[in-house]
Formats: sequence, C-alpha cells, structure tokens
Amino acid sequence: MKRILIIGIGAGNPDYITMQAVKALNRTDVFFLMDKGQSKDKLIDLRREICDTYITEPGYRFVEAECPERVRGDIDYTTAVQDLNRDKQQTFERMINEEMADGEVGAFLAWGDPALYDSTIRILQAILASGRCEFEFDVIPGITSVQALAAQHKVPLNR
Repeated sequence: MKRILIIGIGAGNPDYITMQAVKALNRTDVFFLMDKGQSKDKLIDLRREICDTYITEPGYRFVEAECPERVRGDIDYTTAVQDLNRDKQQTFERMINEEMADGEVGAFLAWGDPALYDSTIRILQAILASGRCEFEFDVIPGITSVQALAAQHKVPLNR
C-alpha cells in the first residue's frame, strides 16, 4: 500500500520544523513539489533546503509538476477554487499513480499547518473517493503563522 504524508513545515522558517515533521521527512521516499512559476521558485528552494537540512539518509527524490492556476477576473470565486482543486486533484493523482511504487511513502510539504487553509487534505480525500487511486495518508501538524507571530511578539493567544 502506498502511504502519503502531508507534512506541515511551519511558517517559512526552517527552525519551525517539529520533531514529528523531521521523523516524517526521514521516512519519505518521494517528495511532490508543485511548481508555481518563476516568481515562486523560492518556495520550492526552501522546501529543498528543509529536506537537505533535516533528512539524514540519502535516497529520497523530488517529483515536480506544474501547479494549476486559479482563474481570476470576472468569475465566481467559489467556482474558481473548485476548478483549481479539481485540476490539482488530477495532478496529484497522476503523480501518485506514476511516481510511487507500492510500499513507498510520498509527501506533500505544506506551509504552516495542513489543517488550516491548505487544500491538500480535501484533495487527497477526493482522490480516494474517486476510487482511481489507493493509498493511506497521514497529516503531520506544523507551526502556523499565527503561532509564530504570537511568540515573536510575546502575545498570548488566550486570556
């Protein structure tokens, strides 16, 4: 059985990686990277830097795919996001089917915490519901920008 990890990698600072995320990075065979164009190359570079910093065993690989873009302009926002997620679903499904062998672990590296804002969990659930791809997945939480900013500015998030 294939296993997918959605690993929260914090709010952009490699020091925000949790020990749970480090352990998950070290059990991953293939990292899926979504290329969002030249203006966002630093995001892919930082993901690679995180892997270089925290993975202790060689042998992992990266698979990149062009990230579909959300249609902007005179279009309903909800429809545009649904279309984007459908297109991402097709891309993710293709990568999982074509780039992973049975028994391998693949990972998507999500900024902050995957349960907040990021759509990867919903996309993987939709792939499983389609029945065209079989895998199990786990979500590894990450440090959010809210947590990082609150700590940096010494602001308690409770009373």
